[in-house]
Amino acid sequence: MENKIVVKNLNLYFDSSHILKDINLNIRANEILSIIGPANSGKTSFLRTLNRLNDQFHTVKITGNVYLDEKNIYGKDISLPWLRRRVGMVFALPVPLPRSIFENIVYGPRLNGVTSKVRLEELVEKT
Repeated sequence: MENKIVVKNLNLYFDSSHILKDINLNIRANEILSIIGPANSGKTSFLRTLNRLNDQFHTVKITGNVYLDEKNIYGKDISLPWLRRRVGMVFALPVPLPRSIFENIVYGPRLNGVTSKVRLEELVEKT
């Protein structure tokens, strides 16, 4: 069975803190994987690298490579909506998107190709 996700030499830094150090991992399609460890050991930070949720933090630096279906998810040609449709995350506590109410409401329609500002405003008003 081929690998679905491949992580090579992944390092994650928040400011001057080195959170993840040289992570290497192969995950096959339909494989069940558990990531366990003490609080604040980087479990959630690692998961957030798989769909690039850490990108929203300006103080984050990531080195190494993460591949989904042999595509480098940190490559310049990767579409974040494409990636996030394929790699989801369910949080223990519901957390709204860290944006304005307007941006949170139009997030889904934008992922589905709605780009008209007028149409997005209509959807927000309707909501």
